[in-house]
Amino acid sequence: MRIRAKSGLDSAWRGVLPPEAGFVHLDDVPARVVLDLASRGVALAKEHSSAHGPPAALLDQEVVAVTSGDTTVGVPMRCVFALTAMGFLPQSDAAGELDPGTVTADEIVRVRALPAWLRVDARFGSVYRRRGDPALVLR
Repeated sequence: MRIRAKSGLDSAWRGVLPPEAGFVHLDDVPARVVLDLASRGVALAKEHSSAHGPPAALLDQEVVAVTSGDTTVGVPMRCVFALTAMGFLPQSDAAGELDPGTVTADEIVRVRALPAWLRVDARFGSVYRRRGDPALVLR
């Protein structure tokens, strides 16, 4: 059962909220792989960041491609960072560093999609991202 809480922030969402159902399960990615990507991304972000934060090219780069049948979906670094920054994956060692070795080998991240949305589910939460041209409105 999924509970969707309504809050005052729903009206602050820039655009249409993702649907609650209908996502197609594409594949599962080992959480250790996601944490390794996040760790490498953090190192790159530190190396190439400016006063404005990490470069958009790093955040929007697709770092995992998931394929099921005729559908291939790329998962951008922005989603990987969101999963780890919000604590949706068990992830930290005692020093608070991202450490893939701190999760069990069977821990997964599930990738689902709709034509207009990407959904990445981890143990403690989900990240949604609009797919395609954000200026395009589908009716």
